[in-house]
Amino acid sequence: MNALNPNATIAQLYYLLIHADGRVDDKEIAMGKKLVEVEGLNSELFYNEIDRLEEVDYKKLLPECSSVLRKFEKKIQIRYIAWLCVIANSDGFMDKEEWKLIYQLYHNQLKLSLDAIMIEQKEIKKQLMLKYKGVA
Repeated sequence: MNALNPNATIAQLYYLLIHADGRVDDKEIAMGKKLVEVEGLNSELFYNEIDRLEEVDYKKLLPECSSVLRKFEKKIQIRYIAWLCVIANSDGFMDKEEWKLIYQLYHNQLKLSLDAIMIEQKEIKKQLMLKYKGVA
């Protein structure tokens, strides 16, 4: 795992989230594409990382990922967790397992403010509305 590779880290978080509830939803996949576009990520690297994660032990991925995430600036941590919330809600419902993952990351691992995450979520939704003309 590359220490501070934003592309890989957000891909790993995304992978953990979309698999948290045991089913990958089409709307979560679509929101993942928007994540790549809005954040200006290299889509090839992002999806190569997603493919690579198919071979990784899911249970080992979370501790490794949160360890790397702790090395990022707080504002990046907040942004990434806010994206997880937006993606988790993209199918109209945040599953209990998705919330468990998000809570574990923001509260237990990173000690982030829920208020800061909520503010960042609103910012992401605004960006999505502007970029996709009301389709957030």
